Amino acid sequence: MQCLPNLKSLDLNWSKHLKIVPDFSMMTSLEVINFDGCESLIEIPSSIQCLERLDSLDLSHCKKLRSVPQMPRGIKYLELANSGVEEWSPSSIQHLDNLLVLDITHCQNLRSLPRIIYCNTFIRLDISFCPNLIMSPQIMESSEVLPSSNNGIVELDLRGCKMLNSLPNSTCELKRLEILNLHGCSYLEKLPPLYGLCSLKKLYLDSTALVEIPPDIVSLSSLELLSLSYTPMEELPSSIGCLSSLVSLYLKRCKNLKSLPNSICKLKCLETLHLGGCSNLKKLPPLYGLCYLRDLYLDGTALVKIPLDIFSLSSLGVLFLNDTQIEELPSSIGCELNFCNCVNLDQNARGTIMADAIQRIKELAIARSYRALYRHFLVGLPGSKIPEWLSCEGPGHLIETSFPPGCFNNMFRGFVFCAILELKAPVFDDEDGPLTCQSSFKNNNGYREVNFTSEYIFLENTIESDHVLFWYDGDDIFFRLAQTKL
Repeated sequence: MQCLPNLKSLDLNWSKHLKIVPDFSMMTSLEVINFDGCESLIEIPSSIQCLERLDSLDLSHCKKLRSVPQMPRGIKYLELANSGVEEWSPSSIQHLDNLLVLDITHCQNLRSLPRIIYCNTFIRLDISFCPNLIMSPQIMESSEVLPSSNNGIVELDLRGCKMLNSLPNSTCELKRLEILNLHGCSYLEKLPPLYGLCSLKKLYLDSTALVEIPPDIVSLSSLELLSLSYTPMEELPSSIGCLSSLVSLYLKRCKNLKSLPNSICKLKCLETLHLGGCSNLKKLPPLYGLCYLRDLYLDGTALVKIPLDIFSLSSLGVLFLNDTQIEELPSSIGCELNFCNCVNLDQNARGTIMADAIQRIKELAIARSYRALYRHFLVGLPGSKIPEWLSCEGPGHLIETSFPPGCFNNMFRGFVFCAILELKAPVFDDEDGPLTCQSSFKNNNGYREVNFTSEYIFLENTIESDHVLFWYDGDDIFFRLAQTKL
């Protein structure tokens, strides 16, 4: 096997008993090597650095591999996910001028990387879920790398590196970086300067130890997603209002968060604001400027009323208010209203919800003819009675009914489904689950059968009383009934 000068690809993946591989010095044409799953492999010969044509090396799941030799300079893809690698010598990856992807995910034994990694060509550097990695390497790009160029790292993934407590200041020099993922870096208390990350679009800081965001976040002019969920964050800087490109802001279960800056109303592009589980949040800032806000999650907050300017949110389609003490309700907003576990709602409030639901369903059914953005309307609230305007009902989980001839015509607009959930705990085994309605249509002779499924995604694992759930579904499959002669 050693004298195969024309061999281009060597694939020995999942050879679980392979311990030693041959010398590579006479396989100079090799372009691809795959040792993925070679769990007994203990060493890669140093002769691998002679393979000038090597593009890809996969050492994933090589559990007994402890170190990596110097790699050939032309390699583009280096995979070591779930390997047993403990450390890297500086020479092993220091001068890999063509490297595009380096994947070192789930390396449980990895404690250190070379202090400096030069990455003129990197697109993705994935070091996620290395729980014993203490320090991130200093990533250096050539001074020639510009945001408009094709060189430079685009994605840096360090999520799940639980022991990581800092990032080097040089991180701010990554001009082409678009995604920085630090989710689950539970010891990370502080961020490096951010001012140079002019291309950054997504910043994940969930489940870190951050208590504040540096004011220079204002420099992230391209940022579209900022996720700060499950952090001890106490407040946001007023400069957050300068993030002119921000589309999604996640602050789920930030239990120390007591307020939001008034400048948040300046986020003209914001479509999703998730404040669910912010149990100390008692008041919202002005929202009138959020003209594109579609999804607003306020479930599990300390709010007792909704600000009047919520009526100005003309694009709002989803509003979650479950597990709050809210007693007064807005009307005529949204395509998904979740009031589950809002036990303080009186009969008048529940009647308002029902009346509003009927009107919204009519509007959606009509708008469906004009390619409306939303084709669904969902409502959940405490209760045990099916609305009287629903004509077909019955006990148990099965209903059979007949439709008059010709009802599935061009005027047909969809179905409204309804279900009563009795008090049980838990409702679903998982954190959340779908309430599924399976429907089957056929004519008197049993021909032309049409089947479809409609779902209500129920987000509560437990409920504190009986609940009524109903939803309108205007999916395309229903409208095919209009072309089906039943």
